[in-house]
Amino acid sequence: MKPANAVAAIISTDKNEILLQHRDLKPNIFYPNYWGCFGGAVEIGEADEDAIVRELWEELGFEIFSCNYFTKICLDFLPIGGENVYRTYFHLSIQKSEVSQIKLGEGSEYALVPESKICNYLVTPYDRFVLDLYFSSI
Repeated sequence: MKPANAVAAIISTDKNEILLQHRDLKPNIFYPNYWGCFGGAVEIGEADEDAIVRELWEELGFEIFSCNYFTKICLDFLPIGGENVYRTYFHLSIQKSEVSQIKLGEGSEYALVPESKICNYLVTPYDRFVLDLYFSSI
């Protein structure tokens, strides 16, 4: 496993529920069997905005044309022989009725989770941090 630049989407409903992905139980991914935001690696030469559109199509079958930048976190792996990488988060609002149209392409399942229940889910640390920032901003 090698850390890479990535994008992720905070996908919320009008009831402030967040759509989370239950990550596959695969030994070659970071945080297998955890819950987290949908998203993935940015391909070489790809803009973050294009990467999130592609990832949401691949993982959910959602065709989106834009979403809003929320924040970017930078991770420094230089001390352990790696490089600096980032994870850019975007926000996207959906209607609860759109959830039934999901064609899950990655992960074992998904769930709409209200803020009050996120603590019941084992969420990847970086996504949990950003979700806490998101909820404190609304």
